[in-house]
Amino acid sequence: MRISNLMTRVLTLALMLFASNSLAATTKCSKWTELDPETSCAASIVQLMMSPSSYESKEVRLAGVVYFEHERNLLYIDRYSYKEGVYENAINLAVGVEDIKPLTRVNGEVVRIYGRFQKLNDGHYYLAKISHIKLKEGGLILFDDSSGKVIPTIINKAK
Repeated sequence: MRISNLMTRVLTLALMLFASNSLAATTKCSKWTELDPETSCAASIVQLMMSPSSYESKEVRLAGVVYFEHERNLLYIDRYSYKEGVYENAINLAVGVEDIKPLTRVNGEVVRIYGRFQKLNDGHYYLAKISHIKLKEGGLILFDDSSGKVIPTIINKAK
């Protein structure tokens, strides 16, 4: 079943309005979204889009559909937005790896991604300082920057 562009926009707007009402204008995560000590909270892409300054410089966990390429790295809100390239329904990922090719193996997969949400020099918000990505179908991507270069390692990615 194909959803019309207008229907997608209406649904996205409804989700954003719902998220903004449930956010309750607070910068603290609720007890239901608190995670381990290294991560401030689990958040949705809609929450970040509605109130980016509330999450600035916080360690967050996001879920979505990941896309890596040479010029742009994104985490989409859903598979439809990924397939149709609806950039407005995505968060930029600041990955900083020299060779993006290994990461393209996971394009289109549902993931949970851990990093710091921040505003970079160009004035846009990104998920940066990504520590790791958990793949829904099993597997893990670790980002090691101990050598001065960010080197991604994919563990147990079945193909």
